[in-house]
Amino acid sequence: MNLRELNYILIPRSPEVLEQWADGRVAWPLRPLVWMTRHSTREGQIVFVLTLISAAAGVNIRFSHLYLIFCGLLGLWAAAFALRWVARIPHVRFSIEHPPRVEVEAPLTLTAVVRNEGSRPVYGLRISGPFLNWDGRWIGPRPVVDCLLPGETRRVQIQAQFSLRGPRSIGRFRVGSVRPLLLMSGPQKTSEPVRFTVVPPRPDFALPPPWAGQAQGGSWRALGLVGGASLQGVRPYRPGDRLRDLHARSWGRLGVPMVREYVVRSRPQVHIWVDPGLGGERGRRALMDAVAAAAHGVAVAMLGAGAEVIFAVVDEGASRVVGPVAPRGAVEPILDVLATLGPPVSGGGAPPHMPGALGVVVIHPARCAPWVEGIAATAGLIDVEITEDRKATAVERRGQGRYAVPQGALGGRVILW
Repeated sequence: MNLRELNYILIPRSPEVLEQWADGRVAWPLRPLVWMTRHSTREGQIVFVLTLISAAAGVNIRFSHLYLIFCGLLGLWAAAFALRWVARIPHVRFSIEHPPRVEVEAPLTLTAVVRNEGSRPVYGLRISGPFLNWDGRWIGPRPVVDCLLPGETRRVQIQAQFSLRGPRSIGRFRVGSVRPLLLMSGPQKTSEPVRFTVVPPRPDFALPPPWAGQAQGGSWRALGLVGGASLQGVRPYRPGDRLRDLHARSWGRLGVPMVREYVVRSRPQVHIWVDPGLGGERGRRALMDAVAAAAHGVAVAMLGAGAEVIFAVVDEGASRVVGPVAPRGAVEPILDVLATLGPPVSGGGAPPHMPGALGVVVIHPARCAPWVEGIAATAGLIDVEITEDRKATAVERRGQGRYAVPQGALGGRVILW
């Protein structure tokens, strides 16, 4: 049981839902508290708590003078509220820049861009981030801009960290001036909602020599992945086509002569199949994260070795195919699929139908993907089975092209030899 997740069970994960609830009729009695939370600084919140404590302790004014402290703190709060309009920033422009993707547990760097388009300097700007759910946390001190001169643009970096895969929308950032009393900010400027995707980490995979490509001493031709021809499909007959390429069944079904069309493989093509089937083990989130991380590492290794990759998630209910991705191409489309990888919706998977699949890499949890035994790959097969052992770091070879990779090995270099 994750106690941190349980602690946030009543808080909506979506910031849009949280904002609607805070601005709705149900939370109307709590609006003063919500407003104070959004506009108070850390120092102002401390003063507010001390005000409540002194009010409770100084109820009996005959035997205590604590009510004088309460009056002083309350007067300080009233002065901060009255002077907050002095800290208006009508000519300040505020926005947030961030990458579209970040790996799990890796620092996400967001850049706050603040520009003063007015004729007077602005002092005491503080940037506050949105409330993060249990899987996220802020790293480092809160960003502060002490002085922003007229026409000046300041870029301030903010870092956060997330422990769960998937698309994220963390809400809006706010900036406001806290002068002169540093207890409460003036009218604030807000940014657009920040949205990005948390993708699995990338282990460093070392492929076997025949699969490593020419750059790593391997040979794609040794596997038969280049230089041959594979069936692409059928098309209508054209004058000059070979008679032996005629396809009788298509001709009879369509009523016009059809011929087979072939494509010559000038570069290797590898199919990566990920079977997320966990059967009755749907609650094992760590094992699913390990499968997604292994698929990320294998895809990057294949693309780096010069192969064209077709990526597929094996699920009878919702099969997803990405590719082909060119060698050394962008892996982002594959990462977007891995970010939402979960148990199969239909309870079981089957290999996708992909004609011409000569090189196949299958990645699956332990005791799953029984269909691997029946794959008829004409050139090669790599079967990567992810086990639940988090302490072991050594890869176990279980036969030709079959490897058992423990979860503990994904934190370093994974060698498939």
